Amino acid sequence: MIIFLKTILPILFGNIALGIIFAIMNFILIPFLAAKIPSLAGSTFFIGMGIAAFLTPILGNISDRIGKRGILIVSLFVGNVLSCIGISVLTGLSLFSCSVLFVVTAFALQPLYSAFVADHSSPEIRAKLYGVTMGTTTIACFLASLAIKAIFDVSPMKAFRMLAFIILGLTALLGAGALREKGSKELLRYRRTHSCQRIFSSMLKDPHLHRFFISQVGAWFAIGGTLPLLTSFLRDTAELSVGNASLFAGFLSFLSGCAALGTGCLVKYFRQERFYFYICILLTVFLSALAGITQASLAGVTKRIVIIMLLCFMHLVIGMFYPLGPTILSMLAPSEVHGEAFGINNACIIISQGAAVQLFTLLSMQTGFSTVFSLAAVGSVLAAIFAKQASAKSI
Repeated sequence: MIIFLKTILPILFGNIALGIIFAIMNFILIPFLAAKIPSLAGSTFFIGMGIAAFLTPILGNISDRIGKRGILIVSLFVGNVLSCIGISVLTGLSLFSCSVLFVVTAFALQPLYSAFVADHSSPEIRAKLYGVTMGTTTIACFLASLAIKAIFDVSPMKAFRMLAFIILGLTALLGAGALREKGSKELLRYRRTHSCQRIFSSMLKDPHLHRFFISQVGAWFAIGGTLPLLTSFLRDTAELSVGNASLFAGFLSFLSGCAALGTGCLVKYFRQERFYFYICILLTVFLSALAGITQASLAGVTKRIVIIMLLCFMHLVIGMFYPLGPTILSMLAPSEVHGEAFGINNACIIISQGAAVQLFTLLSMQTGFSTVFSLAAVGSVLAAIFAKQASAKSI
């Protein structure tokens, strides 16, 4: 209990803060910007994601040298708390700059936090801890979105300021925990005095890591490209209203979080890398089934029920996928360069996801959702092939 209160609980406070940050970014930031600066609202995400893809390996390298805790706390405060307050009081280009900073920090924090969790867990419990932390983030995002929408409809400015102070409080709780960098002062001294470039160079020559990165590109092409289109898919294909489609998409996110929480128990029965391969295969099956059912000539109610069931099962699979990726990467990469390894992986994910969203949005309007899910299934097949090859290395 003492270890939980001093280490795991502060880490979970950070995960709740991340969940709130993603809820702001996914649900209220773009509508707010569309009302304030309509000409720049659409550019915020793509510029922020591009900058984050460039910055995360650099931040990872710095965190490997000086430690991750301080960078996380500073990033949460400067990048999210101050930018949230700025969004609520500024206008024009200043508002746009604060919004881009918020998006950059949101995308840059996740790999740093994953490396931070790896530094505070042993290999035996890492999958379980990643399941708990990522499940907490996903569920916090869903619950926060329910409250955020209610407050935002009354007063957008008040919503941003209140959320900024909540994130500030959670950041303080994260900083107050008795968390020490892995290996304490000795490892930090090693990181500062030895060549991280040499360790990192040897890591990049590892073919198993190359294959893992390609597998992540394929998987996030499939997942990251389809999730933002779920509401539109449910409205057009399952014939749900926009309100019901949005509510169901939120429930699917909650379902993924619950599945992530249970992943740690399932890895006792499978090797982690083998489990990751099976998850990629299952993802391919459900995406292919969605591509088929979209074109099937079924009665409206029957088609709606089948689509809802397929989406529920697919999100259980996605929830189990979330913690397995960082768990395997933390095993493949040397601990001295975890930050940079997670940064490179995040850059691959951002680029893959950004390209998929652009492509799938265009295809959904021109050729329909069957093509979208078929192409997403190709991405998950690529993920499965390279996951199988990467698993040749004993973890």
